[in-house]
Amino acid sequence: MANETILEKTKGYYKTEHLEELEKLEHQLRFQSFGSQEALALGGKILKNTEQAEKLAIQIIRVSDKVPIFQYVGNQAKERNLSFVQGKIKTVLKTEHNSFWALVAHHVGEITLTETENHSQLPVSGAFPIKVGEELVAVVGLSGLKNGDDFRVLVAGMADYLSVQAEPFTGFLI
Repeated sequence: MANETILEKTKGYYKTEHLEELEKLEHQLRFQSFGSQEALALGGKILKNTEQAEKLAIQIIRVSDKVPIFQYVGNQAKERNLSFVQGKIKTVLKTEHNSFWALVAHHVGEITLTETENHSQLPVSGAFPIKVGEELVAVVGLSGLKNGDDFRVLVAGMADYLSVQAEPFTGFLI
């Protein structure tokens, strides 16, 4: 199908174990505190963890007022990359989980994504909640890479910043 949706393309790829892996990863990537200075440092760590920084668009928004507190747009990134970042961030704001969690949760029956939500949000890898304890305080989103590398680079940067060893995701990344 030429016009297959992301939900159709990924049908049958995910199990409950994948959802549990993503939830465990989110728990590993919790912060002690988070503000503008931490956003700047985290942005630097994310960029340090890729050789393709010029292709990236990164944005970190503060949840309380939805203000971007960090943004980077590489010389090869396009306006659409920022649009993708914002769609991924909207997914995190709705679910309070990483943007990829929404896609996996849909496939294992935890939530139902509608086509309308699919157009206003972007339930693919590339955005993560920033939680202090249980409180969602910020969201970091990234776009510009392929084949799940948005997810890998984002997780590597967060793990580097937090000085933790993140467990790798074993499912198919999109």
